[in-house]
Amino acid sequence: MPLDFTGRTNEDVTGVSIQATDSGTGKPVVVRASHEVIQDKGLPQVKEVASNKYDVGNFEPDGSISVRDADFAKGRQ
Repeated sequence: MPLDFTGRTNEDVTGVSIQATDSGTGKPVVVRASHEVIQDKGLPQVKEVASNKYDVGNFEPDGSISVRDADFAKGRQ
């Protein structure tokens, strides 16, 4: 299921945490990305990559989704 983004974010020195939910279950999901990735790739692209990673089960150990610059290489997600 794709992610629905709530519009809520938290910023710190390392990056941004973006609040999302599973569109099917409503389960909360945190998406993390660095300021640089968001600036270089744009928030819409970060959200798209995060949703794709969520769909294939590419989670961090804490259940969050991290979007990194390397995720934008062709075929990586």
